Amino acid sequence: MKTPLENQLDKLARLICKVVYCIAGTLLVTLVGKFLIFQEYIGMDWMDITQQLLMYVMLCASIIICGIPEGLPMSVSLALSYASRKMLRDNNLIRKMKACETIGAAQVLCTDKTSTLTQGKMSVVHTSGPKNGLRILKSDQTAIINNICINSTASLDQKGNTVGNPTEGALLRYALNTGIMYEDIRQGMKIINQVPFNSESKYMSTKVKMNGNKTVTYYKGAPEVIAQLCELKKLLGVEEQQKKGRRAISFASRTIITKDDQITDTGIQYNGSCFIEDPIRPDVPAAVKDCYSAGIDVVMMTGDNITTATEIARQAGFDRTNIQGNVKDPIWAIEAKDFNDYAWGDPHCGYPNVIARCKPEDKLSIEKEFMRLGYVVAMTGDGVNDAPSLNHANVGLAMGSGTSVAKEASDIVLLDDSFPSIVKGVKYGRSLYKNIQSFLYFQLVVNVACCLTALVGPFLGIEIPFTIMQLLFINLVMDTLASLALATSGADDSVMKEKPRDPKEFIITKKLGRSILTVGGIFFAIMVTMILDMKYKFIPGIELNLSELFAFFMILVWMNLFNARVLGKGRSIFDGLFSNRVFVFISVLILICTICIVQFGGEAFRTEPLSLTTWGVLFLLASPVIIVPEVIKLIKKK
Repeated sequence: MKTPLENQLDKLARLICKVVYCIAGTLLVTLVGKFLIFQEYIGMDWMDITQQLLMYVMLCASIIICGIPEGLPMSVSLALSYASRKMLRDNNLIRKMKACETIGAAQVLCTDKTSTLTQGKMSVVHTSGPKNGLRILKSDQTAIINNICINSTASLDQKGNTVGNPTEGALLRYALNTGIMYEDIRQGMKIINQVPFNSESKYMSTKVKMNGNKTVTYYKGAPEVIAQLCELKKLLGVEEQQKKGRRAISFASRTIITKDDQITDTGIQYNGSCFIEDPIRPDVPAAVKDCYSAGIDVVMMTGDNITTATEIARQAGFDRTNIQGNVKDPIWAIEAKDFNDYAWGDPHCGYPNVIARCKPEDKLSIEKEFMRLGYVVAMTGDGVNDAPSLNHANVGLAMGSGTSVAKEASDIVLLDDSFPSIVKGVKYGRSLYKNIQSFLYFQLVVNVACCLTALVGPFLGIEIPFTIMQLLFINLVMDTLASLALATSGADDSVMKEKPRDPKEFIITKKLGRSILTVGGIFFAIMVTMILDMKYKFIPGIELNLSELFAFFMILVWMNLFNARVLGKGRSIFDGLFSNRVFVFISVLILICTICIVQFGGEAFRTEPLSLTTWGVLFLLASPVIIVPEVIKLIKKK
């Protein structure tokens, strides 16, 4: 699947090729027709005729060289590479280079809760018993502690860190705080059967043989499931804790005693619940707000109960009214099983921004629906089952603490599992796209001016205004170095105040297109004026030649490089100029190369040395390229 940027560049390449080949073909037909119709070949031998026709072909070839932006692939590659290196410093490990830009086009960010929005520091902060939802009897507490220690696949290392499921690790730490060593309890039990937790059943059970003729089956899981197993309508005290954003884990047990051929079965008895709190990361609300300011909606997908999920979303600052238009409710939470029951895309109701009881397979279904509606989707995940959704998303973000399978399926790995790191990635992605547009502006202004000058030159008395060597220097040296200079522009905070770009919008926007045609047209008009002056000498005090024509054009292009650096940012060319040493170094290098080519190029480049005074005059004549835009920006600010 191609990224939005790849689709845009393919479209641009096809358009440029069509335009350039049409211009070159039209010019060739016109020149050859003029040569034959006006019988310009009369008095010429076959060698001269052949030479003249070859000159026409070379002229058309020069237009093709001018028109096709050879530096564009290098510019895109350099920009992606530079952004990848910068994003790594902000804990975004780029696995697929195209993701650098794609994440900047994201419109919907589907995120997990644990360790992304929250700190991943789970702890039991409250318990409730079966009698009144408040007090736990000693017998029930013993059953809960045994359940925690035995009915688990996790363990703790020497530093107290969890090895295994984080929720089970929090429960084990709670048991340790009560003075119980879970290893001692496990050693005294013989496990008969164990049913691991899964997202379908939402509970785990372990059957153990106790001393004597007693067997106990321990159950733990979602409150609604445990309530159903115990044949209870609801568990007292649970809902109140869930409204505080705490995850509820409920416990039950069943004891069977065999004595003298008599079997005593207690049935499944509810023992109580533990409530686990995982605090919101302090920087998440601000990061979520930044997403809304940038026009990106955040959708939380979690396996938690809908009440808990809603409270976590509230603490994280979720507010879909800022992003979904006419909707009134800040948070719309549903369970994943109800996903297909709503009218998605309805502007009056929008779409849910909290999806509870969400299994990994649900992520893929929800993601496909968003993409079907035309959204660019970024998806987070960490488990093996998340791999399909990570691979299918426009950009998949795996957690650094996740499984190897999830990381392999992803485009970006978040080394710190942090939501704010995603926001930083969006900023780099958008800035990268701006840098590519800046290069396109710079490149196409050169191409427009060159093509038009080469096109009208023969009709103004100069059959080849720029030689093939000069054009190669402009296209290969200037554009290559310029692409490197513009690719190193850093991330700009201002891009986070803009809305996500339309993935279907052409990379050359109307505003950018007008700028290219306007500036390119001005450069062309200046070049035509100079060519006409070379023939008719109507500008007093100036004696122009082809070397000065080439040097002046290069100075115009060089000065416009500084305008390209701040294109669309409303900033002065001097803002942050010297903070980007690479740009300063390359711009100086370009100027030195230009002077050397003019001064020492000789017959190879059809140039001759210019005096220091002449260089000064050329720079002075070209200075409005910088002065005029700066004055316009100053007037707009005031």
